[in-house]
Order: sequence, then structure tokens, then C-alpha cells
Amino acid sequence: MLDFRKYLVAGAASVGLLLAGATTGLAGPLELNPSAPNGPLPTLDTTCTGACITANYPFFTNNSNTAFASDLHISGTPGSAGVQTALETGSILITTFNVVAPPGGQSNVTVNYNVYATFTISGSGTWTGNAFTVNGPVTASINLVGSPNNNTTSGLNFTTPTPGTFGVTAGAQDFSLGTANLITALLAPQAGGTCVGPANCNGSGTTTFNGIFDFTPAANTTGATGFFVNLTGPMQLTIGGQQGGNPLNTFEFVNGGETDFVTIAATGGCTGTGFSGNCPAGGGSLSYDVAAQVPEPASLSLLGISLLGFGIAGMRRRRNQKLAA
Repeated sequence: MLDFRKYLVAGAASVGLLLAGATTGLAGPLELNPSAPNGPLPTLDTTCTGACITANYPFFTNNSNTAFASDLHISGTPGSAGVQTALETGSILITTFNVVAPPGGQSNVTVNYNVYATFTISGSGTWTGNAFTVNGPVTASINLVGSPNNNTTSGLNFTTPTPGTFGVTAGAQDFSLGTANLITALLAPQAGGTCVGPANCNGSGTTTFNGIFDFTPAANTTGATGFFVNLTGPMQLTIGGQQGGNPLNTFEFVNGGETDFVTIAATGGCTGTGFSGNCPAGGGSLSYDVAAQVPEPASLSLLGISLLGFGIAGMRRRRNQKLAA
């Protein structure tokens, strides 16, 4: 899961991100400023200056389009007896921020800069036929990354993940925008596919996951001089995911006594964006609803992601907020 991101063999999905303060606040979209200095960290967009900044930054967004690639690796085959380990790793690229204000504003993501996430989810579980359930402890972590400049100059690129890798070649100036760690799994992670038994097989499958994360924006990335204008401190994230269905660049492989669910990176740019090079081939959408924060500790934030081939669905809690002009 960006969730920021569980994966499958290609279904439809959509993402929701909700960040809330402790007890009070006004609700509204996420406010972002790619031209913010971020203290000693790099500025994401140095290309947009003068009138471009006036017309576009900061901007408010409540949803994005995304692309992803992943590898879910299970140390056994469908129907295997005993406890198996599971590890899923991958990346999610934000291909658009759909701007709701200022009117006519452009986010310039994938054109002047990029934002992506890497993630790791691990645990242990058992097979029941061709269905796998994680019934032991599960851990998960997410790293949201900013990549200044377009990948043609930064060097950012994506490859199909292999077990334990993210499938990302980082840009020369890439830096962390924040990290998240799992607090509790709300729904046991599960996976199932069309392959049956230990014989080598290529097929399709699904995975699901739902959990609450403690998310901490990186130092210098929040407030008036940071990328996250209307965030002020740690948040909690809830990620939920489900996938299924048609083959959209996601495959199930049973080979050598192990099973992988793989969503690939494809040659060529993400459709409809300025990104060039290899791109995560799974696709979907991301939505945001941010509550203005107060000095108390943050109490609730949700990230729900749902993608073509990797879906994540989250709970949403909304409050009223006015958009800054």
C-alpha cells in the first residue's frame, strides 16, 4: 500500500488520505507547496518561479492519480502445511495532484518534480487451499519521498520489484518527506490466487490489508516554509487494501516451492503525465481530507488507497473547514 500502499493481480482501486488533529479543527483538502524551501532539505520545484508560483502555489488537493509496482513473496505454495513467512515490498508514484484551488492552478508533479513512496509489509501465516492468511504478528513501514526535478534530470526511475526490494532507482537529490509505522492491523492480511498446489504456475490473485499507522512528517517539511503547509506534526494513518480480477500488469508465480504476486514496472511514461522512463504499471487514485491541527497530539488520520490492481479503502472522518484563498 502509499498508502501512501496490498496488492494483487489488477483490479480497480482508489485512495483516501485523512489527517486529523487531536480534538478540534476545520476540515478541508491537503495544502501543498512544491516551491517551499523545506529548511536545509531540497526544494521540490525550482523550475516554477515568479508568475508561475503566484498562479499555482501553494495549492489545495483532495485527490491524486497513482501508479505502483510491488512484490508479495510467500515462503510456500498454495495448500502448503505449517507456518509460512510473507514479505511485500514496492513503490507508489503520484502521477497527478488534482488541484481544487487556486482556480486553474497546476501541481506540476511528474513535470517539474516527483513524489513517490516505498513500503514494506511482513508477517507470517498459513495456507487454506489457495488462500493465505497472515495470522501472526504483522509489521509495516512506509517512506514518502520527494524527488526534485523531473526524472529525466534527477535520475529517478522504476523497475519491477524482486523479493525484498522496492524497484526504485532514486534521484540524486531525493529526500524523505515522512515515515509511518504500523500500530495495529485492523484486518488480517490475506492473499489468494488461481494457482493450486506446489506445481510451478503463472496465474492471477488478490491480497487485502487494513491497518492503522503512526505517520511522522520529516523535519522542515511542514508549515509555512514546508511542502505540507497545513500539517504541523505527527499523524496516524489507516491503510486498507483489496485487489482482484483482470490481468493489469500483475501476475502470480508459483516456482521453486515459493509464491510471488508481482505488479510490474513498464517501459515508457505513465499515461497522461510528463513522467518518462520506466513507470510503475499498476494504476489508481488517491484522495485527501485534512483536518486543521491543534497543539495537542494528533489523534486520527486515515490513508485509504485503492488502485487498478491494488486497492486500498479507508475510513473517513470529515469536519468543516474553509479554504484559504
